[in-house]
Amino acid sequence: MCETNREPNNILFLVEGEIIDTDLVRDMANNFLDENSIIIPHKTNIYNLYKRINGGDGFEDVFSILQEDDTEKVLPESRDDITSIYLLFDFDGHHLYNNIGGKEKVVEVIKKMIELFDNETEIGKLYLSYPMVESIHHFRCDKMRTGVYEKKIIQCSNSKHGNRQRRYKEISRSKDYYPDIRALRSYDCGEWDYIITQFLWACHCLFNEDGYLDYTYFIEECSQKNIFSNQYKYYIAPEDNVVVLSAFPSLILEYFGKKFYDKQKKFFPNCKMKLATSGKKFSH
Repeated sequence: MCETNREPNNILFLVEGEIIDTDLVRDMANNFLDENSIIIPHKTNIYNLYKRINGGDGFEDVFSILQEDDTEKVLPESRDDITSIYLLFDFDGHHLYNNIGGKEKVVEVIKKMIELFDNETEIGKLYLSYPMVESIHHFRCDKMRTGVYEKKIIQCSNSKHGNRQRRYKEISRSKDYYPDIRALRSYDCGEWDYIITQFLWACHCLFNEDGYLDYTYFIEECSQKNIFSNQYKYYIAPEDNVVVLSAFPSLILEYFGKKFYDKQKKFFPNCKMKLATSGKKFSH
């Protein structure tokens, strides 16, 4: 387990997918957290979750809904027995984009869900991956080791990309971008350091900042609300694109606080001089 200096907690993770999402949370828990983690795959996207909890007159409690589905009785009887609830879902806007008013609906749903799920100790906190969970391994480790970040932009209005019409899952798993990490859903502490650094460098581009983002700036400015706001303002609204960004590092950095965050400084060699902001762009 990676060194974190935290006391054990009872944590509930609600994830989108049953396989890769669940495996990644389990690996994150094994490396950073403790054995008291409950992982529930919802097996549908965030837009369908929104429909389910939106009762018209208000939003239903997600823990109560999960209890209704809990046929195997893995959840405790009371919400009070859970310290924190985290929701990890994909932005993956192409599900609605092709419908009438689809883009506006995507923005409406994401804004409401981020506003609703903004506290892990209450009804839960939402973290989004752009465009999908596979963004966690969409980078080249050889570039990371030399302190170079390649900005990745991908079109979010369609499920297939480029001349070869590949799905994002295929692009992110390509040997061009994933040459030397040993597995797609299991990482050691050093590999997680690279993943977290990739996320922080993506935040540099998304928030137009130069140099290392200190902890205060990260907490105050790089919230899920502000990340989506900048994704929308600079990429979604004008071009139907998103900057590739994983949800997992944001959760880890917020969970463990300043001491853990500051350890990531050693993975920023000559960052200011070598930060690259014009990497390959995947689109039609």
